Amino acid sequence: KRIVISLLQNLDFFPPHTLLIACTNHEHLLDPALWRRFDCHVPFTNPGEQERKKILKNRIADRNVFIEDNWINFFAEISQGLSASNLVTAVDNGIRKWVINKNSKPSLLIIEEILQYLRIDTLPEKTRVEIAEKLRNHSRVYSFSYLSKLLLIPKSTLHKRLKLLNE
Repeated sequence: KRIVISLLQNLDFFPPHTLLIACTNHEHLLDPALWRRFDCHVPFTNPGEQERKKILKNRIADRNVFIEDNWINFFAEISQGLSASNLVTAVDNGIRKWVINKNSKPSLLIIEEILQYLRIDTLPEKTRVEIAEKLRNHSRVYSFSYLSKLLLIPKSTLHKRLKLLNE
């Protein structure tokens, strides 16, 4: 509370000709009195699928790694709700892991990173099964055992749900 009062007092003493720009990821946590000190509010939304595709493609190219377009399209499709920062970090972390351990493909490691940012444990089972189906359709590299661990769905349940989806 003391921090808010101090911030409000400091804002009140800003010269009128000063331009102050502030940003937050947690606007719901800010005191309404703070919002009243700003003349303009500009909301930023998370990128749409086409924007995510461009962000991912550019970041992967910047890192001099080749990943097929169909994988990049897939990354963009499953990463709904992630910020540009999350996407860039997921790509960087996946590539970093790939550099350390060349036994895996960078695309697989980037998917794992994206799923961590999606907080897979909070997604409904139906969504996780749909992701599993997309991964299985995209590449047979994904075994039921691997998907079970990755998506936190028991292997037998995952197998049954995927079978139902494909009927």
